[in-house]
Amino acid sequence: MEEWDNLSNDEEVKTGADDSTTCRDECERDEKCVQWRHIPGRCKIGHVIRLGERVAIGESSRSGWMEHRIDAFQRELQLCEEDWIA
Repeated sequence: MEEWDNLSNDEEVKTGADDSTTCRDECERDEKCVQWRHIPGRCKIGHVIRLGERVAIGESSRSGWMEHRIDAFQRELQLCEEDWIA
């Protein structure tokens, strides 16, 4: 998502700083990563799901989420809830 800060601040990845595609790839390699944020020259990944906020006018930022991991996490929560209720 363009011009969005999803508050990915768990880890800065040096090798993903070139562009948003490389940053996303770095997040994909970390099995705990659920979101990433690329700022020119920097890549930050997150291990916690956060929505975030629009960046200030004039700032450049691109954020993304590992939707397949978030979906899997949600399915696990539903299983837990069902077990608890039963």
